Formats: sequence, C-alpha cells, structure tokens
Amino acid sequence: MFYNYPDHTLVYWRNEQSGQLPNAVKKLFSNSSNFNQEDADLIRGYLKHWTSFKGHYFPKEDDRQALLNQLDQAQSIKDFNRITKELLTYAIDPF
Repeated sequence: MFYNYPDHTLVYWRNEQSGQLPNAVKKLFSNSSNFNQEDADLIRGYLKHWTSFKGHYFPKEDDRQALLNQLDQAQSIKDFNRITKELLTYAIDPF
C-alpha cells in the first residue's frame, strides 16, 4: 500500500497524493451512505498503518495486536469509528 515509506514515518491522510484516501475519510466523517468496500479498504489500510507504527506506545503489544485484528474485520463506518475511539485512548489520533 502507499503508506510504506522507507524511513517508516507516518503519513497523514490529507497528504496522500491519489485523492482516494481523502475522499474515503470525508465519507467516513459525514457518515455517508455512499461509503463502500473500496473506502473501507482504504480506511483500514490507513488505520493499520497508524496502529502498526512502532513509535506509538501500547502498554502491552497484545493491545496493538488486538486492534489490528479488529481492523482486519472492520467493514462499516461504525466499526471504524469504534476503533478510532479506542486508538484515542492510547493518545493516537490518525485523523
């Protein structure tokens, strides 16, 4: 995916160059009925990128892995909002 930079830095959604991710984020934020599988795949990849970043502290590595497992199953706006709220409890704000 387009998030894997050689220096392993985080990529912010607004800086993504294809325009696809910003559109998916806008649909997510607006709770759009047009949110589709392609959008879900983009949001999932983006949130996995942020969750996997080793610069983010998790008290237990199992906590990180549990969130990654949840992301593997996430499909809906509700799923992604729930996971994003959980990331915020770890002071990780991808949006």
